Amino acid sequence: MPRGRASGLKGAGAALALAFTAAPALAQVTAADVWHGWGAALARVGVTQTGTTARAGDVMTVTDAGAVIEMPFGRIGWHVGQLALHDDGDGSVRVTLPRGVPVMLDLDLDLRWHHPRLSLGGELTAEGLDWRYSGTPDDLQGHVAARRLTFELTAPEGAAAGGGATTGFVVAEDVDRTTRIRLDDVPRLEMQATVGHLTSEISVRRPQATTVQRAEYRGIETAVALRLPETAPAAPSLSAALRAGMRLHASGRAGELHVRDIDRRGHDTLRDVAQTVQGARWALDMTRGRGLELALDNRAGELAFDGAPVARVAASTLRLRLPLIARSTPQETALVLTVAGIEALGPWAVAAGDGAAPAHLDLALRGEIILRADLADGRGAAGRPYDLLRLELQRLDAALGGAALTGSGAFAWRDGSGAGRHMAMPEGEATLVAQGVHALLARVAATGRVPDLVILSLRGMLAMVGTPTGPDRVEAHLTIDDAGIRINGLALPF
Repeated sequence: MPRGRASGLKGAGAALALAFTAAPALAQVTAADVWHGWGAALARVGVTQTGTTARAGDVMTVTDAGAVIEMPFGRIGWHVGQLALHDDGDGSVRVTLPRGVPVMLDLDLDLRWHHPRLSLGGELTAEGLDWRYSGTPDDLQGHVAARRLTFELTAPEGAAAGGGATTGFVVAEDVDRTTRIRLDDVPRLEMQATVGHLTSEISVRRPQATTVQRAEYRGIETAVALRLPETAPAAPSLSAALRAGMRLHASGRAGELHVRDIDRRGHDTLRDVAQTVQGARWALDMTRGRGLELALDNRAGELAFDGAPVARVAASTLRLRLPLIARSTPQETALVLTVAGIEALGPWAVAAGDGAAPAHLDLALRGEIILRADLADGRGAAGRPYDLLRLELQRLDAALGGAALTGSGAFAWRDGSGAGRHMAMPEGEATLVAQGVHALLARVAATGRVPDLVILSLRGMLAMVGTPTGPDRVEAHLTIDDAGIRINGLALPF
């Protein structure tokens, strides 16, 4: 070998050896790190980790591993009978569960409108489970894969259990989930999960009737990015966490879902309603500044009664914005709902009329409110926790079977709407225009599925509030001001 080449290899080897000796040790975590990381993440949102740990060699066993949320209006707790964290010797931790491990949920809340108490016991079975953690104590990276996860409801008790014998199960197949718990200067939790197929059934049997709900989902994908509060709240509180810097973004999709609700009395079926949705998507954001923002999108859907399809929808969207944190300045709230390509099927198709375009709905509402108490924790101040300053019907455009309804308007409260018996009257006006409604009511009456009294009442309502402005066209103009409430210039009550 030439001298120059040998010298070069020798120098490269020395440099490589120096690099290895200078490099930090390979990142590793222990069972104790994983257990501590779970607890630290929970503590950031005021939740207390529970469980008893025992160490035997490379295995840490945790009995009744779970958490407790103590809130001003109640308590929520859950735990898993037992799990084991194994130090695998390669810097990673493997988590295992016994077959048929007990799972318990305890809930005792004192809400203003309800006081639910529930003890929900079940059994979780994991098949083909591979659950591991790696990384560093301040950057835990977890991965869970399972061929099948089955939760069977075994012991529901309490008022929220339905007042009867309740049974049920949830089965998730082809589960894959990755998590990352970061506890550095900017603590956060990230999660991505997929489920190939999920089925569930809940059945409540009472002396007089039985209620069953069945659901099936395919192609579920979920992603969550949660920035944890910079300082942990003294007690679990969503509003306190948001004020301390918590931010949540979650989104997901399901390729296909089916939900069916059945009510039976003896051998008779009282109600059988089935819904099918294709291409469902959702997104949820929560921040201190913008509050709650929710988006729902469905590509197509179908509704059936007693096994017979009655309606189809080509697409639907929902957008909701709601402030959560109190401020002395006005905040915006908004709702936008669109439903396109609504088709009546079966006997109801007659009501649509021959050659009528598919029905649709386009609704947009916007409001301005003064939020006097945080909405995030569900209780707020006594009475209504907000003052309404302005409510605007930005858009109403609906069509069904050749009939159409359009509208717009806005109302404002000078000093806020008040609450209860102190509710103030607004000022403003709105206009609604209905076209072809009488012809639609005639076709609906011909189906024989709507009582004549209902048809007559609807016709009377149109005559009372609407002014004819053309063939089968009525218009209603609502005005509210210091002079009172008027429809088409006539004061209420008529």
